[in-house]
Amino acid sequence: MATATAVATGLEKPVSILDKLTYPVALVASLSIWFLAVGAPLWLDETLAYWQVSGGFGKIWSRSARMPSSIGYLYTLWAAKSLLGSSEIALKIPSTIAMLGAVYFLFRAARELFDLEFAFLSCIFFSLEYNVVFAATDARPYAFALLATNIAIFAFVRWMTRRQMRDAILFGAAAAGILYFHYLFGAILPAFAIYYLVARYRSIKTDMRQLAALLTSFILVAFPLVFRVVGLYQSKATHVVQELRHP
Repeated sequence: MATATAVATGLEKPVSILDKLTYPVALVASLSIWFLAVGAPLWLDETLAYWQVSGGFGKIWSRSARMPSSIGYLYTLWAAKSLLGSSEIALKIPSTIAMLGAVYFLFRAARELFDLEFAFLSCIFFSLEYNVVFAATDARPYAFALLATNIAIFAFVRWMTRRQMRDAILFGAAAAGILYFHYLFGAILPAFAIYYLVARYRSIKTDMRQLAALLTSFILVAFPLVFRVVGLYQSKATHVVQELRHP
């Protein structure tokens, strides 16, 4: 009987190891699809982003005002250009790295809520989605916006489940960081607020300290962006007034 048990155990080990590798291998295979389009030429708006950073660090702010762009992404693109060069592939590498980060934080968030299998499946389907593949291989801010969004989701899930101050602060900062890469992705912010109110409306008084820390971190991170947006609108308003006075 002991021998039979040993033989059965020996036969089961390879199967269990194969099962453990199935999801990681499937995830790697889904990620490899991204690299099929990495050599595609730049589009017009990608070329515009290159022009905005080509003048150097000091000119990014003024050039971004001429054609409003993701200010966070432009400084990231400038850093990548300085380190990797100005080839088309080099300009796309930051987006690929950012999307890998987005997959990682999606995995962490799904793992917090569900089991390991669900976390892998979420990342596999996410990585195969057409828009994700596209964003991971172009020189646009969408991959970074997804990264910031997934970091915010992960921090929000951690905060809602563990109720720790550091998670509240991280969530506030990450939520504000979304706006640095794409304003439209900020549409998720009301969803966070609605979910919190539904889930914790009876405990708002208990959460006051953490809510204050969350809002403080959000405001501190978002303030430079608000300052920039106000400056852009003032500049445009001044330009319109001047044209009306001197047609």
